Amino acid sequence: MATASKRRFGQIRKLPSGRYQARYTGPDGKRHASPTTYEDKDAAVNWPTSERRLLEHPEEWEPPKTRLVSARKRITFG
Repeated sequence: MATASKRRFGQIRKLPSGRYQARYTGPDGKRHASPTTYEDKDAAVNWPTSERRLLEHPEEWEPPKTRLVSARKRITFG
């Protein structure tokens, strides 16, 4: 069973695989998970911290999955 820890912003939980997943509740009221899992807890803590910085400008904020898709569309070869 996964275990979660309480934090000021976001949550870090240990998955049954032993890896860690980070997530947070966005301004849209939905829970957003990190696009990847992490080997150790320290690495997982960095993701919600960087997401929190993005929330300083909520009018420009996009959910992580939307940003990931947008970033992939911007890649061009020419």
